Amino acid sequence: MSGPDAAVCRIQKTIGGNGMMRAWLAGLWILALAGFVAVTPARAEISAKAQVAAMGPGINILGGYDPYWRGEPTTFRLKEDFRLAREAGFKTARIAVFTFPFLSAEGRLDPAWLKRLDAVVAEAEAQGLTVIIDEHDFEACAADVDACAVKLANTWYELSERYQGASDKVVFELLNEPHGKIDA
Repeated sequence: MSGPDAAVCRIQKTIGGNGMMRAWLAGLWILALAGFVAVTPARAEISAKAQVAAMGPGINILGGYDPYWRGEPTTFRLKEDFRLAREAGFKTARIAVFTFPFLSAEGRLDPAWLKRLDAVVAEAEAQGLTVIIDEHDFEACAADVDACAVKLANTWYELSERYQGASDKVVFELLNEPHGKIDA
């Protein structure tokens, strides 16, 4: 067994329903970073300090509840909104995503949703912006830590593989504002 299925099995065995969230979060970081770093082609190193400095002022551009994510009509204008942000002096765009509703029963992200995310990331980069993909299913995680652990592992395993060759301008926020049971 390999790929996301193996990751889910490893995570399920690790958390075992006992709610050891801090250990699990450390494991998630290792899983996400191992998938991202181990297969990323060699490139010039950038320090955390330099990367943060390059991020400069930032703006939230697209919310996780936006109909865009469901492929429905929206007021979000892909090219225009990122261009306006750049022209206003912003250097970073934070994109809130709710991935859990787009996970299949097998733990895979919906291909149509992924294409929409790809378009957002590509346009932000085309405008010279750093883009933060910010997972926002924090309420679901606060309510059910064990289910959250599996869903976050599936999400970040898939996204780390998808963006393994991305530039240093693509940044991940593993979980926005953890609280409740997840932060206990």
